[in-house]
Amino acid sequence: MTDPRLELPRPAPGAGTYRYLLNGEVTPVTEEFEVPTDPAEAIRSVRRAPGGVELSVVAEPNGADDADVLVTFHSDSVSEVTARYVLADGRLTVHLHDSTGATSTKEMEAADGVLSPLLRVFQGPTIAHAIRLGGQCVVALPDITDPEDPARLLQPVMEMRRADRLGVETGTGTVLRHCSYVGGNYDDDAGFWLDERDRLVRYRFPQGPEQLWEVELDES
Repeated sequence: MTDPRLELPRPAPGAGTYRYLLNGEVTPVTEEFEVPTDPAEAIRSVRRAPGGVELSVVAEPNGADDADVLVTFHSDSVSEVTARYVLADGRLTVHLHDSTGATSTKEMEAADGVLSPLLRVFQGPTIAHAIRLGGQCVVALPDITDPEDPARLLQPVMEMRRADRLGVETGTGTVLRHCSYVGGNYDDDAGFWLDERDRLVRYRFPQGPEQLWEVELDES
């Protein structure tokens, strides 16, 4: 029997921008990403939102199964917080530097699952990986539930997520897989659409009866 391992599934090469809509209206929230063709080069993505919010990820691959992922968060009200998520031999070590200047290191137990650094370019491969594992897996991700809490921000959390392929949609020559992805903030009402390269191209998330969030990919 092999040891359980965490993996960082590599997104398909390309660049683009995810645009966020609320109730059909475009918002100022965007995520830009770049995934180089060379698998040895770093994946970069950044989310920008009002209030000076910026969440960035730089993922450096270190061989077939290892990675060094730098996550950075800051806003008008929160000083910069950084977390290095280091995957090596299936183990996860997290080095944090919070907004108070404190540093800490945390080691997580290995698990069959995925390191998912929050941003949308990593979400499609995470969903596809969970489906390939039989419909569920452990997902390790930085905590941004309460950005005002320096003791919690970017701390690693492990959550069980369930994923399933619900159907197939075709249009403009593209085949999209409609998927569910349940766990954390997501319930059965959320919908995710992946292309043939496992890239997330569309997302719908009802946040209460009067707020419908949507994300659309503008690929360059």
